[in-house]
Amino acid sequence: TKEKHLYRDNVWLSFERRGGEPVPWPGMWFGVEPERGEWHAGIGIFMTPPAYMEVLRKHILRDSEDLLSAAEQAVAAGARFCAESYKRDRAPGAPEALKPYLNAKNFYFMLTSRDMEQLSQPVFVETLRALYSACMPMYRFFLASSEEYVSNQG
Repeated sequence: TKEKHLYRDNVWLSFERRGGEPVPWPGMWFGVEPERGEWHAGIGIFMTPPAYMEVLRKHILRDSEDLLSAAEQAVAAGARFCAESYKRDRAPGAPEALKPYLNAKNFYFMLTSRDMEQLSQPVFVETLRALYSACMPMYRFFLASSEEYVSNQG
């Protein structure tokens, strides 16, 4: 990069399943960006190939109630839905509530906080635990799609 500093001023940790092949497994992450005065925690899938997203879209249409319930739990815990979306509607006949997910190139749920003092408080661990617990249904939804994607590849 053009950045020539010896040290970075942010930290990101991610927990993902790894295997022999590059598979889009869901993961959980936590990051601190002191320069921006923010910390982040979330759940999602990194590097989602279009073939995986097609499997995920079918899963969303097949189990839409599970997806909406999982998304609602993540949002209720303070995470926000984040997505990079296609400009053209990928599922014209789908219910409006599903469109943000069906039209996404990728998506994840992330909590962002500017309360940097919270990082040094003992209650911070409970904050993360509550967030990840609330996001567990979404993690399982992503995991089921990843497993279906892997079985279709073989």
